[in-house]
Amino acid sequence: MTDGFARPSPVVVPGGAVGLVIGGYRLEEYLGRGGMADVYSGSSPAGPVAVKRMLPARHGSDHLVDLFLHEARVLSQVSHPNLPRCIDFGLSDGVPFLVTALVDGVSCELLLHGLAGTRGAFPVDVALAILHQVLLGLSAVHEARDDRGRPRGIVHQDVSSDNVLLGRNGSVTLIDFGVSRSHSQGNPGGTSGLRGKIGYMSPEQILGEHVDARSDVFSAGALLCELILGKRLFGAPTVLGGLLRASRADTDELGDLDPDVSTAEREMVLEALARRPTQRFHSARAFDRAVCAAARVRGSPIDARGIAAWLATRGVPAKAHRTSARATPAVGNLAVRIDDAERVLLDGRREVDAGLSAVEAPVASASLPALSYRLREPGVHTELHCSLADVVERVVTGRVSDGTLLGAGRSPPVLLGEVPELVRVARVSKAWFDSEVGRPPRWRSSLDRASLPGMLFMLAETRATGLLSLRAGARRKLVHFDAGVPCFVAGSEPSELIGARLVAGGVLPQEALDIAVARAVEQQRFLGELLVEMRVLSASEMLRRLVTQLDTRVLELGTWVEAQMAFTPGLKPGAVIPQSLGVPGETACRIVRRCYCDSEISDFLRLLGTSALTPARGLPGAGQPLPLLEAERGVVAAADGCGDIAALARRMAQEHALPAEATRRAVFLGLSAGLLESPAWVSPLSTSGRGTHR
Repeated sequence: MTDGFARPSPVVVPGGAVGLVIGGYRLEEYLGRGGMADVYSGSSPAGPVAVKRMLPARHGSDHLVDLFLHEARVLSQVSHPNLPRCIDFGLSDGVPFLVTALVDGVSCELLLHGLAGTRGAFPVDVALAILHQVLLGLSAVHEARDDRGRPRGIVHQDVSSDNVLLGRNGSVTLIDFGVSRSHSQGNPGGTSGLRGKIGYMSPEQILGEHVDARSDVFSAGALLCELILGKRLFGAPTVLGGLLRASRADTDELGDLDPDVSTAEREMVLEALARRPTQRFHSARAFDRAVCAAARVRGSPIDARGIAAWLATRGVPAKAHRTSARATPAVGNLAVRIDDAERVLLDGRREVDAGLSAVEAPVASASLPALSYRLREPGVHTELHCSLADVVERVVTGRVSDGTLLGAGRSPPVLLGEVPELVRVARVSKAWFDSEVGRPPRWRSSLDRASLPGMLFMLAETRATGLLSLRAGARRKLVHFDAGVPCFVAGSEPSELIGARLVAGGVLPQEALDIAVARAVEQQRFLGELLVEMRVLSASEMLRRLVTQLDTRVLELGTWVEAQMAFTPGLKPGAVIPQSLGVPGETACRIVRRCYCDSEISDFLRLLGTSALTPARGLPGAGQPLPLLEAERGVVAAADGCGDIAALARRMAQEHALPAEATRRAVFLGLSAGLLESPAWVSPLSTSGRGTHR
């Protein structure tokens, strides 16, 4: 009794509320349970309804109550035949409930399970007809406006096979807006949690970046693939593995598509599933136009008739078991009823932090042997005593050699690569650090900080795929590029490893990391998966930290002062690592902004003297604009006809109040990217022989 009203006894048994009367609706049949509510079919004087009742154990959380209220608001604001019709909302004994029209039918997920023993997938024409109606519902949601004509900005965020209901008459209803977001609420899922279902979420949703209607387009594409394939497109043995595949938009499973799927239909699916939102259909309606065009080519019906006919062949007859003479009317002013419930539930209550709670050190269910290891390098007589975690750290940072000897406990030392539990990690690490052996590099050079950004822009401009290696004594860094974007980094710095970063950030103590590393070695598992299993981090938080780790390791390039560099085209890392949605050229821009001070840039530009700046002929990056800031683009545009850097800086200060150091940085970026030219500046882009680095 901390919030001003009595709590009913929690119903812990699923379906235990059958027979109760909730707000005037008798609960007749238990339909299922979600993350925060049970769903029942119900009866009312006006006809059958669906009643979504929040779990008593959940309504003490302001965060979950807010999600429940938000769903009610969305459904009361958007009306469409392919969306649930909101009928009523209220409180019963302090527990919120939502009443919608009842869909008498079955979910796509249940049908997929039923098909598993036969063909295992929906016919392509039926799948297209279903997706057509889903996209119509999504279009209504995405295009909804408030009373003043402003976009509501609603994104469903949970388009999945179990949230698509097929009525016996062939109708399609997209349900469950419990994790949707809109302009009025922001992101109800928060930044630390992940809302949605693995296998359907877009890369930007998984990575915690900005989501809009194109995120639902991706999910709809994943749904279409599941219907046609009979299995989830981004399936994996572990949660982290599934998130990783979806975050990279790994479409390898499309090779199993029905041969009946045409080339044009495959291209349509790939456009919906593009990793970057800018490369997808720009809206659900645009995706729907492509779906309708595909159906026309097939000559198949796109309406409910074809779906109903197919359902009948699957044992779902068109005649409904529960019917009503007329549509159940909405009760009173729904907006007022929802606001009233919010005041009762939330006003004056202490905010509940819905984020991740502090994680205690994981406790090992069975302690692993605390062996002491002895490490000895060839030609060295002294031994280094260390833990297994220390040994693994040295292996994955390339600080061991083929002749390194390792002894466990009192056992005589053997070659490290022959220790059974270390064979896999040693082989993988050796593949990283020896990947250049026997492969002639495209080019070699000494690191020059003035030309480093230009070299990175060159890799971006040519959409290079291959390995950039840097070596300075024992210090090494290997950066793999895929189509001009960094996708994997290995290096000799232990502080860059994910475990070390988690310890340094206070996420877990060193002892817990040692336990996790030992388990990962023993079980031949990826450390990140094991930390998720130990509940150190959620799968989504682990994935986002891995993305941050990759970005940080790449940006560290900007701190190198001297090194020997080489680029070997065609080499791929052989490891799947999550990466951000960055575009080619973004790495160079971020390195200059973060790692190059004004005095250093001024020294570089002093070589230009009073030489005039001119726009480059045939702008590099014309196919995809470089990720410059607005002020930087303004400087590049103003350079034409402005004379030298000093004159340009004066103009930008007078007309735009831009500091001189910002102008110099923009000029340096423009010259490095080949957007600007000067007789005294040689850009790597002008001497690279474009297109030769793939």
